Amino acid sequence: MKSTDLRCMLPEWHEKRTVAHTDWIFPCNIKKYDVVLAYKKYTEIDWRQSIKCAVGDYVYIYCGKPIQRIICKTEVVKINQILETSNTIGNEFWGLNSDVQRPPRFGYARLKLLSEQNDKRLRLEFLCQHGLTGVPQGALKVSAELLQYIEDCF
Repeated sequence: MKSTDLRCMLPEWHEKRTVAHTDWIFPCNIKKYDVVLAYKKYTEIDWRQSIKCAVGDYVYIYCGKPIQRIICKTEVVKINQILETSNTIGNEFWGLNSDVQRPPRFGYARLKLLSEQNDKRLRLEFLCQHGLTGVPQGALKVSAELLQYIEDCF
């Protein structure tokens, strides 16, 4: 029987998924940036990059009060974009509920929405039962136990 290289028959995304990636939780203060409305309008948004993430990493967005849960899964599709804040995708959803000022220029990562979730199991108290140590205060890498739990909810 003739050997066939099956990689050429796989869709492009499959090959990308076999590459190692990191899973992150990014917190969002809905009073400063309305990520819910942003993803209703756009499939990709520019997120201020405060950590060294890579293209292909997955980011779970955790919204603080009053939502207090992970609301969506995204994928990093661009990194290290130095943009004028006013030119970022989703810029109009910044500061809708506050008078917080953003820096005029900053590094951004582009996050593509993969799926949204309204599962109560993604609330803070349940996440803490599976390895989260408290309310996310900044970007954090997801542990294996917590990742398995989150993925089961999606």
